[in-house]
Amino acid sequence: MLKELRQLVIDKIIDIRKVDKGDTILVINFEERKKIEDANISKVAALCDKQESNGVENRLFVEQKMKELYELKFIEGKELTAVTGLLPGGVNGKLIHREDGSLKYTHVLDTNEYFARQGTPYVYPLLKAHKLTLDELKQVKPDEVSLRIPARLVVGMSSCQMSRIQAWLEAFLTPLSKLYGMFEYTKVSTAILIDFDKAKPPSRK
Repeated sequence: MLKELRQLVIDKIIDIRKVDKGDTILVINFEERKKIEDANISKVAALCDKQESNGVENRLFVEQKMKELYELKFIEGKELTAVTGLLPGGVNGKLIHREDGSLKYTHVLDTNEYFARQGTPYVYPLLKAHKLTLDELKQVKPDEVSLRIPARLVVGMSSCQMSRIQAWLEAFLTPLSKLYGMFEYTKVSTAILIDFDKAKPPSRK
């Protein structure tokens, strides 16, 4: 049965999607997913200028900024390589440009294509099923999902040009936000309730 479901997803007949909040999983018609995406993208597009592909520019921008951080000794060479695939000074770390003697950067040979030709970000809908009661959800017809269930779009950044710099920034900034945010730092809304509960004055007997 799982194989059959997987094939239906591959053939774009159905879409199996976890909802925005909670543990509910919805199985909807793929055409309804397309309608949700088209409607939300149209709303965003109406507020924005025409978008052009900038994958190469993004990669070059990230490489330049990370090289600057390395030359300032803010990051180590292994961090530069992990994010961009660039080897400072080549394999032996000593390569320089003949013209001005500046450090020369080369790409790691075995994964050069991975760093240079990464995937494009994509959007997918998160359905806000928590806005409806269970009885209301049961009454939604297969061809009414896009009309009856609110949704928002999420950008999938996995393996795209910006995913490695995003992961590096998160690893770098999260400890700082905890350190300087202290009480204000909250990962999820549940943490706020836990903090409030701990802050309650002891009950009087």
